[in-house]
Amino acid sequence: MKKTAPWILLALVIASVAVSKAVEPDDSWHEVKIRHLDATDVAQALVKESEDLAEALVRIDVRRNSILLDAESPSFGAAAKKLADLDQPPKLVIYKMEITEMVTRNDKTKERIVFRPTIHAMEGKPAEVTHQIDKERLLKISVVSTITSIAKGR
Repeated sequence: MKKTAPWILLALVIASVAVSKAVEPDDSWHEVKIRHLDATDVAQALVKESEDLAEALVRIDVRRNSILLDAESPSFGAAAKKLADLDQPPKLVIYKMEITEMVTRNDKTKERIVFRPTIHAMEGKPAEVTHQIDKERLLKISVVSTITSIAKGR
């Protein structure tokens, strides 16, 4: 059997959004409600993960942020499990930092701790902290977690 190119499957999944109102639900379809991410992003990740899993996809319901799977498909169980694995809440990322300044006096260099911030941020979201060192100097630190569930495919 000839394999379908992943980009064709992805196009079919996205096109299903356009016809979702015109198609009546089938009793063999199972709705998987996506709670933490965008259903279209999750469907794309599923298609990229495996063509076999993508065969269970029936359509994306953008209004309800859900994905319909064909319960009679051989890959239904694996696709439903993969969707559950992908649809996880973002993780809290904690950055514990120590900002030091190298001070040279009389040919001796010493480290002076300037700031010890702890930053709490949600995965993939930017976080920022500022610290006034003295009247003239302001230290600004920006960090972004690059851990993303969809990109890694979990």
